[in-house]
Amino acid sequence: MINIPANTVNGETRMRIRNYFNPISDACSSANFGETEDYKVIISGGKEIEVINAKAENPTPSSIDLSWGVSTNGNPSGFILKQSTDGINFSTLTNLTSNERFYTASSLSNNTKYWFQIIESGTINSNPKTVWNTTLESSLSNNDYVLDKEFKIFPIPFENGTIKIKSKNTIHSIKVIDLLGKVVLDKVKPNKFGNIYSIENIPRGMYILKIESDKGDFSKTIISKY
Repeated sequence: MINIPANTVNGETRMRIRNYFNPISDACSSANFGETEDYKVIISGGKEIEVINAKAENPTPSSIDLSWGVSTNGNPSGFILKQSTDGINFSTLTNLTSNERFYTASSLSNNTKYWFQIIESGTINSNPKTVWNTTLESSLSNNDYVLDKEFKIFPIPFENGTIKIKSKNTIHSIKVIDLLGKVVLDKVKPNKFGNIYSIENIPRGMYILKIESDKGDFSKTIISKY
């Protein structure tokens, strides 16, 4: 019987069996008078590879950079990257090797929400893991340009979790949305001092600031250095 270590990751691996006249210390040392055989084995019921440190960065109106890592002892044979516009139906973007941990998703549509999914090749009974979903930064249309003149957002990037919005317009709501599409803060009828609205307690990271006002809606990427 062969005892499989508890931290063994599911998927394909190599098992080496060596039988020699003299004792040997490891699987790769030189020896005389014996035999070595290698077998490909598929591990199931073990530890699943976990995608870690996934990031969606540098959004433009038509692309976004995706990067990720794998858990300790993870050894996938490759990755399958998929995308979706509804979070349910995914189509394959590309197949990557096990050493590729970066991809630029391009030819995307502006003002469209995308979900990106990474699947580790070589795992057994491993459900696809949704790693990111993000809303791309909108480019300035003519209407956005007018709205941009109506709002002054400062400072960018900002520290201490606080950003200020200066506007003479009535703001109905202010939302702070992270790159996974989660609403971090939602201020309805926010208070203001003079013409300045102050939004506080924004965690460190990159966000989409969405403003709904009597002049229309406006979105802008913001960065909190906290």
